[in-house]
Amino acid sequence: MVAVVTYMMLKISALACTSLLLVGLTSLSAAQDRGRDDRRGGDQGRDRRRDRDRQRHDSDMEQRFRANTYRDTHNHYDHGAPIVISEPQIRTWEYSPAYRSGYFGYGNDWRDSSFRFRFYIFDRPRSEPAFSPFYYYANLPAYLDPHQVEYHVNRVPVQVGRKMRYEDGNVRLNRDLDDTILDIRDSVEKNDYHLAGDLIPRGYRVRIDPPLGRPYYLDSDEFYSLYSDMVSTTKTRHFDITDVQEGRDWAQVYVRHTFDDPWNRSNTTYMRYTLELAGGHYRIAEFATSRRSL
Repeated sequence: MVAVVTYMMLKISALACTSLLLVGLTSLSAAQDRGRDDRRGGDQGRDRRRDRDRQRHDSDMEQRFRANTYRDTHNHYDHGAPIVISEPQIRTWEYSPAYRSGYFGYGNDWRDSSFRFRFYIFDRPRSEPAFSPFYYYANLPAYLDPHQVEYHVNRVPVQVGRKMRYEDGNVRLNRDLDDTILDIRDSVEKNDYHLAGDLIPRGYRVRIDPPLGRPYYLDSDEFYSLYSDMVSTTKTRHFDITDVQEGRDWAQVYVRHTFDDPWNRSNTTYMRYTLELAGGHYRIAEFATSRRSL
């Protein structure tokens, strides 16, 4: 009788251990699945976190835009009428000075005052212009007021490792950098400038390396407005993160941006985001664009 009781107790104990093991394995598998989903941007928890963060971002970003309300001081267009330009004159040579005049919106209801950035110049000035990083985007003006930038030729002192092929899907990055890359991608693909808010905080300067002309520094609030114009108005086809370089406090992210111009022609621009770890979060320290791969 004692042997039977002992056997039954051992059997119950074994079943309990097996159940606990199965529960543990199930929890581990679920956690791994959540981690993989999060990496791919599909985790609902991440979306809920974004929704909560967006409520905080909205008030801050709208304050930034109100502070940067567009002033019609650098163009001759009438804000009261739709902008209708028959054809922006885009004549480009790879190794020669380029010329552009005006811009061409995707619809006739667009007005100059719809832009968030305040300091566009719509026609190339006689003096040296500050070229926009989005010079090859026909839906955006080509030049910035040179009085609003500070020319600087030195590169940001970034220290990163070898370039890794992000497109292959085998790159393992730290969680914060991975989330930052997803925010960069999602902001453009979803035309949602809110997702770029943390990438471009207030109170510092961003180095701009445009496809033409000299590099310069731009106040982060102004760059946020400029970047938001590209994000919210451009008809993106693909925004492919191609390569990543990671360092201790720095990272560089390489992008191939394929988009439709206002005449439904496909265009490609290459971007390089230089990210700096500041205050526990990554921010854009330098932004470069080119017609050729960077």
